[in-house]
Amino acid sequence: MKFTYTDKAKEFIDENNIKELYIKLLMPKGSCCGVNTLRVDIKTEDSKNKQYYKVDYDNVVTTYFDPQFDMVLHDRYDEIVISVFGIGNMKKFISETEINPVSMS
Repeated sequence: MKFTYTDKAKEFIDENNIKELYIKLLMPKGSCCGVNTLRVDIKTEDSKNKQYYKVDYDNVVTTYFDPQFDMVLHDRYDEIVISVFGIGNMKKFISETEINPVSMS
């Protein structure tokens, strides 16, 4: 699994001196009529679970990600694009890649 960062995300990482990102896959709650996409939670701190995460070393930031990515996505996505959304101090990391675990093949 490879994570790439948009220019806005790279700028935000540099401005805030962020060295590590922790990416966790959030499973959707069961519903009959909802869109079946997975949410991604991206944080700058999660040191208590660090030993359980897989690592993607990048020249921008070290990315720790939940091993569930490999189990759920089965190599369907070559890369996940990470960006930043918000205004001023209210910015947060988001995934630009829509992750859908349902196979269409």
